[in-house]
Amino acid sequence: MLELNSYYQTNLLGIMNLSILSMACIGTWSFCYMSY
Repeated sequence: MLELNSYYQTNLLGIMNLSILSMACIGTWSFCYMSY
């Protein structure tokens, strides 16, 4: 049970990192698009 919880937390962290990264990427792209 403990191992499963650890795996789940790691997975959640990875998903959060991915979403934050994509949000930053979209934000940067939008900023560049607005600049032109």
